[in-house]
Amino acid sequence: MSQSKCKICIGAANFGEIYGINKKKAISQRALKRIFQYAKQKNIKFIDTSMNYKNSDFKIGKIKLKNINIITKISNFPKKDSDLENWIINQVVTSCKKLKIKSLYGLLIHKTNELKNKKRSKKIFKAFDYIIKKRLVKKIGLSIYEPKELNRYFKSYNFGIVQAPLNIFDRRLVSSGWFKKLKNKKVEVHARSIFLQGLLLKESSKITSKFKKWKKQIIYFEKWTNNNNISKVEACLRLTNNFTGLDQVILGIRDKDQLNHNYLALK
Repeated sequence: MSQSKCKICIGAANFGEIYGINKKKAISQRALKRIFQYAKQKNIKFIDTSMNYKNSDFKIGKIKLKNINIITKISNFPKKDSDLENWIINQVVTSCKKLKIKSLYGLLIHKTNELKNKKRSKKIFKAFDYIIKKRLVKKIGLSIYEPKELNRYFKSYNFGIVQAPLNIFDRRLVSSGWFKKLKNKKVEVHARSIFLQGLLLKESSKITSKFKKWKKQIIYFEKWTNNNNISKVEACLRLTNNFTGLDQVILGIRDKDQLNHNYLALK
């Protein structure tokens, strides 16, 4: 992985609040500054955030980042159809103000069932057309949990980004054929849940009853990494190198050292 083609996208879910299975604390502003100083050195150009991530936009905005692409997610749409268009536009404008940027690289629908109702989806798409025309957003996309969401909604708009889970236990985006279809259509694919919110990195002996159904696979994965003299982090990250054309790998980062470790592991 050359420095000019780094595919790490820094995930902001833990910037302002506790996040993930391992319940790590929110990152301090000082640690955040160091993360982005390192990101600049390594030509890491993307941040993935959400309008619902507590305080993350304010924290990112305080750093006053330059030459970085910010993608955010929008959800919790108002119930009244009459409010929909203006609400979406205002959310985007407000988000840009918090982030201290002029425009977003991407805006993703966080929950695709917002598009279930055709009358409502027309209003949503009208708002998207407006923010694209006004250059407030470069690309509109979908954040999905499973490929069947693409079967339902992908053709309804000119989507430019799809964000989806992709990890050692979940390769449905590839096995469904959608990864290839998206790349053929020149749609950006961004992989998330590389570590299954930390579950894949947990010791098998510390797996709680909540995740009991995964325990056998986690034990097998643990043995495989030990036998092959590779860390779990490296195994999870290097899997992504198998998917030619994968544009970004979204990683939650705790501190600069962890970002450095992940950067080297991807190489």
